[in-house]
Amino acid sequence: MFQLKVRELSVIVLSAITVILFFSLYSYNPHDSSLFYYTSQELPITNWCGAVGAHIAAFFFYLFGAASFVLVAIAIFVIYILFARHSFVDEWDRLTALATSVFIGASGFSMYGIGGGRIGTHVYMTLFYLFDDIGTTVFLYTMVLMCCVIVLRDSFFSIIYFGFCVIQFLVSPRFLIPVYRMVATVFVCVTSMGIWCFNSMKKVFEGFAVDESDQSLMAFEYDFIDDEETNFDAFSGISCAPLIQFNVQKKECEQDQYSLTIQKRQEVLSALQHSLSTNTNGQISVQNNEGRSQQPLHYNMQQVDDAQQQEVTDAHVQDTSGHIAYGQEIDHVSSFSFQKQDSYRLPSESIFIGVQDEKNNVSIMHQLEQRARTLEKKLERFGISGNVIAIKRGPVVTLFEYKPDIDAKISKIIALEDDLAMALQALSIRIIAPIPGRSVVGFEVANTHRTDVLLAKGIQSDKYKQFEGSLPLILGEDTVGNDVVVDLAKMPHLLIAGSTGSGKSVCLNAMLISLLCNKSPDDLRLILIDPKRLEFASYTDIAHLIFPIVTDHKKASSVLRWVVQEMERRYQLLAECGVRSIHDYRALQKDGEEIMPFIIVVIDELADLMMTASNEVEDLITRIAQMARAAGIHVILATQRPSVDVITGLIKVNFPSRISFRVTSKIDSRTILDGPGAEKLLGCGDMLFLDSHAAKVHRVHGSYVSDDEIMQVTNHIRAQRPVQYQELAPVLNDDTNKLSGEDDQLYNDVLNFLDTIDEISISLLQRKFRIGYNRSARIIDMLEAQGIIEPPHGGKARKVNR
Repeated sequence: MFQLKVRELSVIVLSAITVILFFSLYSYNPHDSSLFYYTSQELPITNWCGAVGAHIAAFFFYLFGAASFVLVAIAIFVIYILFARHSFVDEWDRLTALATSVFIGASGFSMYGIGGGRIGTHVYMTLFYLFDDIGTTVFLYTMVLMCCVIVLRDSFFSIIYFGFCVIQFLVSPRFLIPVYRMVATVFVCVTSMGIWCFNSMKKVFEGFAVDESDQSLMAFEYDFIDDEETNFDAFSGISCAPLIQFNVQKKECEQDQYSLTIQKRQEVLSALQHSLSTNTNGQISVQNNEGRSQQPLHYNMQQVDDAQQQEVTDAHVQDTSGHIAYGQEIDHVSSFSFQKQDSYRLPSESIFIGVQDEKNNVSIMHQLEQRARTLEKKLERFGISGNVIAIKRGPVVTLFEYKPDIDAKISKIIALEDDLAMALQALSIRIIAPIPGRSVVGFEVANTHRTDVLLAKGIQSDKYKQFEGSLPLILGEDTVGNDVVVDLAKMPHLLIAGSTGSGKSVCLNAMLISLLCNKSPDDLRLILIDPKRLEFASYTDIAHLIFPIVTDHKKASSVLRWVVQEMERRYQLLAECGVRSIHDYRALQKDGEEIMPFIIVVIDELADLMMTASNEVEDLITRIAQMARAAGIHVILATQRPSVDVITGLIKVNFPSRISFRVTSKIDSRTILDGPGAEKLLGCGDMLFLDSHAAKVHRVHGSYVSDDEIMQVTNHIRAQRPVQYQELAPVLNDDTNKLSGEDDQLYNDVLNFLDTIDEISISLLQRKFRIGYNRSARIIDMLEAQGIIEPPHGGKARKVNR
């Protein structure tokens, strides 16, 4: 009696588990938050069985892919054994056959690209290495037939005859006897339903990640990282702000639940937001349950005080009281000091939506192996023997590690670069001979299909969250898909060059966003110089700015002179405190003392500044680069013309860390990197990074950040704290041009006079105030040093800066 109750209870419990397993697998959505995919808690879970179902489905799909549905059949068979009171010992052969069919099915799904999970991919690759295509297909179908014979416990010929009956039923069912007709009808119905289920599931599996780690198969080592077959047009200059999708692939899923637009995201956020209020400044504020500390990207999902819960939504912040036009002057504060202010919450990583859907890489793996064999044969024809020992695929290029024989000459391999590119039918090929620290030669071959490298992946990576440096910059991913995060404080300055459209501006935006997501205005201040007036427009009026964005190249020299003066003031303060660097000062800083934030000067186009005031700009940049590191001041220079008249010897020697995007010639590559290679880059964010602390040049694929993500970050900062600009004129003092007491009074009169005119000259001051030439010239020099008037233009009068 007791055994009967145990069987009945087991049948009931197992039936419930089977139903939950089936609906969890059937309603699986790879975008749900689970063990293998993290998403914002604001996004709802679409799985029919909730969070538990999402975790269950993600776990089994990760291991077995679409073959996970066979587990449901196994569970149903176990229920049948318990219900019919059969012995498990008598059914061990059927259970073994069903368990084997899970692995066989996963391998078969991997072969046809539906998605067989990690185990299925590994089994299939092992079979493919042993039997190749035809042998693997024969082996898998043979195992399927053997499992059918064991499970059905019938002869092989009966199965064939049953298949014949099914075919006859489909062609002319009236010739079948009623029993076979009924059986064939049931079989066709079940099969049709199964095909319909798998067709609907295939839409989910297209792009589902089934293998993210290395797979070593004897001679070959495959590294598949984020292999989306997408067009890498993110850096083409086309703004994707009007419609940001969670799925970044060009191929969207047909079902709406797998591809969410901005409108859908706003609906989700509005359902989760508690209240909506309007500030006195006219800013839109949303109270949220997500709190942020000042630690870099450390999240506290518990509820905190409502006063600290204001968060900006996707809509732009409209601040009619304090907003000014881009590049326009505003009312400055009378005095400027870096004082620690109220609490500040860093932007949330949920702003960056970076769903990476991956495809099964079986066909791509075949192509890589064929390319490796072609590379070996081509080199052998030129008298170079060796083997490809590893293949490492990244988002943009694939690295083939080739180990030549001991008598092979490296110089001979380098000379075959063009021949190998033609043999491999590659858009570009770069030879690393040898790979530093190893006795192999690296061949970087461009992928046929590039994968988008998004800033979201870098922001959400552990390397960025746990970064121990002072100023983290996210550059992108290296050739094998690892995130590249560097510390600007250790560089300590960065020089960027590349032709138009190669990805410089996108790289600068990614760097700025990575800094803004990690540092508050108390820790970081920015000076942005943008002669093109377009690149930094999104950063207008954020609290990190010291001055309004400088768009007039004639004012840039005055701003750089202010930086030099701030550097000298900081060194004097460090000397008084008895410390050697900004890090020691910040470590000994007490509450109430003046804080010393890092200052980063970003110049988008150096060539324009060098054309207008080359000598003065070069001297100021050189002085800052030589001395400003210990004071916490760093410079990022970018130019599209890396010629020797722009990147002079003084500038180049003080910028040991450099980035080169694609350039037009080897001469430009040598100017920026002291060697060739940049002329063969692919463009669209493909770069060579020369680190001052490394012995070689690293190839990096730059991260892309959309205009919508930039606006959301800057709007969040504006909502947190208002901007306070430094007034340039009263701060600049030139010790060599100090005025006497009599001149001070006259200087004030000159300032009042400047409000009524647009141009001024030495002769005009002489006539107006009846002074001599030398005194008038000293006042003009003082006005120029403080940025009140423009530099001289031949013999013309100087314009007054408004």
